[in-house]
Amino acid sequence: LSVTSWFIKPTTLFGLRALFTIYSVVVLCLLFRDEPNVYFFHYFSNWCYIGLVAYFILAAFYSKRYLDNGEVRLPTYLNNLFWILYHTICHYQNIRARYKRDNDVHRNEYESSNICMADFIDHDWITVYHYWVYPFLSWDNGPIAAVWYVGLFIFFILAYVVQFGLHKLRDTIGSRLNKKTFENADDV
Repeated sequence: LSVTSWFIKPTTLFGLRALFTIYSVVVLCLLFRDEPNVYFFHYFSNWCYIGLVAYFILAAFYSKRYLDNGEVRLPTYLNNLFWILYHTICHYQNIRARYKRDNDVHRNEYESSNICMADFIDHDWITVYHYWVYPFLSWDNGPIAAVWYVGLFIFFILAYVVQFGLHKLRDTIGSRLNKKTFENADDV
């Protein structure tokens, strides 16, 4: 559970998390206000942003609890749920931004500038209305759609592994810097 950082103090970490939380909640409220409510939940990018807001809220809560009590005592299942939220949101946010930049589409009645991947929430739209939020994933495209699904799956797995590796590298560098700091402090 990340309530401390290798590089900044816990109070600074809480301040940053609180600032990001306030900003993300305001943006989410504005998104929900400006998007037609009928279509808001049809886009994976909106679901990703809701997850990111949830992560910031929980991270700020954990940091505040750590500052107040010196530790975070919560049931293991809550810590595990937070860990899952952290890893999925951190990894998917980077994937979504890259995919949006590479596959930007023009906005019309049904498409959003936040397009990122298959609409996995509202399959009733596909079944009842034969409407695909992301037309390139339509099963009517035949083998091309299958290639897209397999390609996106492989891309997401690779992106997850790269992000996980970067987090491990950050922890390794941080622990070495922290160890050197304590070694130098003993000499003084």
